[in-house]
Amino acid sequence: MSSYDLTSEHVWLELPEPLIHSNETTGTLSPQIEDLMALNQICETVVLPYFREYFPNAKGLDQQHERWQLGLNGVGIESDNFRFVCLPSKAWDLDGVQVPKEWVDSPDLAADYFVAVQVDLEEGRLRLWGVTTHKTVKEEGQFTPRNRTYRLEREQLTETLNLLWLQQKYFPETQVRGEVAALTAPNLDELTHAWDLLRETPLPFVARRISFNTWASILGNQQWRQHAIALSQPQPPIPHAIQLSQWLNHQFEQGWQAINELIAPQLVGAFMDTQIKRAKLIDLGVELGGCQVSLMMTISATESGINLQASVYPTGERLTLPPHLHLKILTDSGDVFKEVISRSDDEFIRYRFDASTGDRFTIQVSLGTASVSEAFQV
Repeated sequence: MSSYDLTSEHVWLELPEPLIHSNETTGTLSPQIEDLMALNQICETVVLPYFREYFPNAKGLDQQHERWQLGLNGVGIESDNFRFVCLPSKAWDLDGVQVPKEWVDSPDLAADYFVAVQVDLEEGRLRLWGVTTHKTVKEEGQFTPRNRTYRLEREQLTETLNLLWLQQKYFPETQVRGEVAALTAPNLDELTHAWDLLRETPLPFVARRISFNTWASILGNQQWRQHAIALSQPQPPIPHAIQLSQWLNHQFEQGWQAINELIAPQLVGAFMDTQIKRAKLIDLGVELGGCQVSLMMTISATESGINLQASVYPTGERLTLPPHLHLKILTDSGDVFKEVISRSDDEFIRYRFDASTGDRFTIQVSLGTASVSEAFQV
C-alpha cells in the first residue's frame, strides 16, 4: 500500500491467522463466486465483533451466504432500527467504491449506510476506509447499467466512521435513506426465463441478463433463492444412454450378448420367441461373493410405442438369485418408478412397462451397498 493511503482516520483490524489460510476453493463453484464468498466471509468474521462494540445488537443478515453464492457482494449488518453494508475489496488503490444495485434499489435489502472495506491477505489485515449514506449513493453515485453498480469516488466518501456513530447516537432522525421503489411480482414467464438463464449462464454474469425486478425478487424470496442456487450448480455429466430403438434394427452396444451366452441352459428355452432380447453381466463384487447376475432387456414394438421388460437372472450354472437383490426402474429425473426385490429361491425378478420414443430411464441393480446402473433411451 502506498504511503498516501496510510490514513490515521481509517480503522485497521487484524485478520486471525487461521482465517487468512482458510481461503480455499471447493472446486464446485466458479472462481469468481469462490473468491467473493471467501472475501465476504472474512469481512463478516472480522468486522462484526468490532461493530458490536458500538452497537451491541448488531448481527449479520439472515441467509446472506445464499446471496453471496448468487454473486452479490456485501456483508449486511443490522442493529436495532438501521442497516449498513460493508463492501469488501482486495483492490490496491482506494480510488472509489462500487455499490451493487441490489443494496440500493431492492426494498428487501436496501441499507442506510455503506462502508468501504479493503482486505489485504498478504499483510493479514483489513481497514474500514470510507462510509456514506444510501441517500448519497442515490443522488451522487454514477450508475453503470452494464454491471448494475453505483460508483462513488473516494472524495465523495467520509473517511472517518464518525458519520455512522454520531448520526445514529445523536441524530437518529436524520434522513439517510433515499427513495426505494416497490418491486412488482414477476410473472410465470419471467421466472421461467430466469430459471433457463441460470441453467445456461455461469454466475455472477447471469444476473445481468435477468431483469432487475425479477432478480431482486429472487434474492428476496428464500424458496426462489435456493432454487436459483440449485440451478446454477454444475450439473453431473449425462451418462451415455443405450439407444433401444437401434435394437429393433439388430444394432447392439458392446457388452450386450445373446441370452444363451449368459443364462443357464436350463432357463434358455423359456425365452426363445420373436421378442428381441439382450443380456449383460452385472458384477456386484463382494456382495455376491464374486458371483455375477445378468440384466436382460426385452424389447418389442407395439402400435402405441415400445414394450419393455427388465429382468435379472443368475448367470452360468447358477439357478437362483440371492435374496434381497433390488431391480429399480428410475425416471430421467432419478425418481423410483418401480422397484422389485428378490426373495429366497427366486429364479428371476422382472418388470414389464411401456415407453414412447424419446423416453429416458435408468435400470439399477443393487445388493447391499453395491449397485450398477445402465441408462437407456427409447
